[in-house]
Amino acid sequence: MNHFLNQIAKDLTNTNLERYWPNFELVAYALYDQNSVFLFNHPRYNDIPPKSYEILKRDEQFVGNTLILFDGYPTAIADMELYDDYEGLFSILVHELFHGNQYVKGGKTLS
Repeated sequence: MNHFLNQIAKDLTNTNLERYWPNFELVAYALYDQNSVFLFNHPRYNDIPPKSYEILKRDEQFVGNTLILFDGYPTAIADMELYDDYEGLFSILVHELFHGNQYVKGGKTLS
């Protein structure tokens, strides 16, 4: 699934998220597997280019597909090992990103 990392970053950068929901803004997101977390668009890791990611060691915060506060910022997470195809992984990530969008706009969707 690691081959999907760059494609997802590219697609999320190039996709007009407002076609899904008005004023839909991209928050931080992370894809993870058994050992590693691939973190994108996080303000505390803003020295990495937008189409790139930071690789971190996976810990107990990264469980399921949801929205978490990672390092103080809402971060959509998705378990790459649950999906065999790009479309499934991309769609669950956009779903969780929407919860992040709601959270930063004042909603209370954080689990």
